[in-house]
Amino acid sequence: MRKYLILVESQEEADSIEVLLRVYDPSARRQKPGVIVFPRSGLGSMSTASQVFETLERSLADALVWVPEVDYRLTVIVGRVDLHRLNPLEIGSPFEPAVAMLVLAFPEVHWVFGNIRSSAPVSEIETAKGEPPSKASPREKELRKDKSDHPLPDFCDSIPRWHSLTSLLRSPFEPLFDLSGLREYIKKKARETKDSGDNGKQLAWFIPERKELASSLDDELNYAYFNAYVAYRYGFRAIPIARLRLARELFSQKERVPYDIRLSLEDLYPSMPDAEDHEHLSDLDGIKKSRSRREVLYGLYCAEPGVRAPQQSYLPHEKARRIIVTSLHKTPDEDVGRSNREFLRRTGIRVVKKPYSGMFTFRRAIATPSECVPPQGARVHRKIVCWLGEGDQVGFWGHWKCRLGELWMKPREYFQNGFSWPPRAPALDQRSGHSAPGRMNLLATALVRRASLLLQAGVSSAPEACRGAVLAGLASELYGGQVPTASVDALILKHEFEVAAECQFSGIGYSIEIQPRLAEVREELRGIFSRHGRLLRSRHADNAEMLLVNGLTRVFMDHAQFNEEQALRRRLFTLDNRLRRSDYIWSPWRVPFLPVRFLADKYLEWVSSSLKALFLGAVFWGVVLSLVYGKGAILEHLITALGFPVPTSVVHAIDVSTGVEVGETATAEAVSAAAPIWLVFTGTFGAVLGLTHFGLLVSILYTRLTRK
Repeated sequence: MRKYLILVESQEEADSIEVLLRVYDPSARRQKPGVIVFPRSGLGSMSTASQVFETLERSLADALVWVPEVDYRLTVIVGRVDLHRLNPLEIGSPFEPAVAMLVLAFPEVHWVFGNIRSSAPVSEIETAKGEPPSKASPREKELRKDKSDHPLPDFCDSIPRWHSLTSLLRSPFEPLFDLSGLREYIKKKARETKDSGDNGKQLAWFIPERKELASSLDDELNYAYFNAYVAYRYGFRAIPIARLRLARELFSQKERVPYDIRLSLEDLYPSMPDAEDHEHLSDLDGIKKSRSRREVLYGLYCAEPGVRAPQQSYLPHEKARRIIVTSLHKTPDEDVGRSNREFLRRTGIRVVKKPYSGMFTFRRAIATPSECVPPQGARVHRKIVCWLGEGDQVGFWGHWKCRLGELWMKPREYFQNGFSWPPRAPALDQRSGHSAPGRMNLLATALVRRASLLLQAGVSSAPEACRGAVLAGLASELYGGQVPTASVDALILKHEFEVAAECQFSGIGYSIEIQPRLAEVREELRGIFSRHGRLLRSRHADNAEMLLVNGLTRVFMDHAQFNEEQALRRRLFTLDNRLRRSDYIWSPWRVPFLPVRFLADKYLEWVSSSLKALFLGAVFWGVVLSLVYGKGAILEHLITALGFPVPTSVVHAIDVSTGVEVGETATAEAVSAAAPIWLVFTGTFGAVLGLTHFGLLVSILYTRLTRK
């Protein structure tokens, strides 16, 4: 049963909404919704939207109850709102800006508006549209048509569907990943806000943009949330679908399909808990009409309006893609299994196998080359082709170029077109040179505080971890790297929640990828500290990375992920050495020893990484010291074995125990006179190397055997 909270301007308006609420949702009759009366006439004394936000934020935090099942969520009903003024940076009446801040601060809350209107002029509505009708697909043309008399811009079309009072009659949905685009609309308004006192420069230019929508259909709630979060993290708005009624609401008819959906992640054998007669939607091609996915979710198959072509079994938009996520287990119905294999082969729909080694592996599996093209004007250090699907035609060299490219591809090259993170600063004449706006700081601080409390309370499931990651990630986007210390705190929280989701989700393999995450962390930290001086930039980034890696190490320790923990400890060792070497710059007398310290650190990092490296290091030093001690003995034996005469210059050898040439009388005077200082030094050096390698061997074996 949903929990309701009403935010209105008068008690009379609250009573009216309560009456309508009992009509739209009969379950509301069994409870008394909370009411917050906040008259606009009384806001003048508070003067700012920040004060209104702080007052209302505490009330919402007390009333918030979050569970993965959307039927038991908090729904906030706002009496009336002007969408044109739904901007956290708006100047004027503080009510709508405060509501916009609350929408961003509570992404898991379903927001419902009793009266939606827009005071935007017609000229602004026309310029705010997305793609021109001439470039839109036939499906989008049918959805848009002529809306000159519509009170809302084109990109707000889905807001009344999911946020009006009539939305209470529809199936409950998960607002966490911004299905409706309400948060994206608010962020768009903030991005377009300019500073009136700074030559009209953009205030929040750093906020990323999510233009496209993805769906995640799976009967397992953990898979639905995790896959939806991965899509959300890399540039999509997303919707997890774990109930058949929500799937029918979105895909039962072609008119219901959102026109901006571009990606559909689907389980091959879903069996929804609310399905009638236990229908499992495993028949992709419709050979059994009563349980066919084509019949129940026809919107996933229509290529264009009015067209039903099995050869074009994709979503309405020509760029949209379907991806099947499955463990490829056998089905008792051989006819359905054979039909599914033929359907996937004919349509070229990609299949991703479960389980996968974390979100980075899953992201590569669903990526396409076109999605790895950086935005126009971005600097590209190397030309890389990313993951190619089975249906792509590539040659031998193209295949290996693709596979090798996965090893060093930069994180930003994985993101979708239009989604740029870390943010790339525009020209100086187009952006404000100050820090993030004060309201954005306040909003992001509230998100970080809520995420920290959630982490302290304990995360017990993948959906809860995804919720915390969304809160921390949204805070990081609102900071935009303009507040370095707070941005680092938000970044640490986001990665800790993501690692917790990977560890607690049994759909992820035991071995979790670490190196792509560390590479992404380094990329984001370089963006955060890009405005610092050249000498301090690297030091600040290394220090912040150590804090983040420490936090991830604790998470892996709590979940007994030994291999990942050891990989992070090696990274900590590298960062600690780098920070200690940076101290040499400030001490002139230590600068000459910097190369020696650098080589020693790199060697220790290498030999302590694995038994193989330790063995190779021991063999290398054994060969080198043998050449030094023998002083030509090895060369002598080699020449003798080949049958050549031995030169006199290499016949003489030195006895290691005495330091005297072979054949001479070993008197005390001869020993002391013949033993050079370099031989004593190399002997001591060899003993130290032997003890070091032996200690490393014992340490590595003990760590691996005891897993401590």
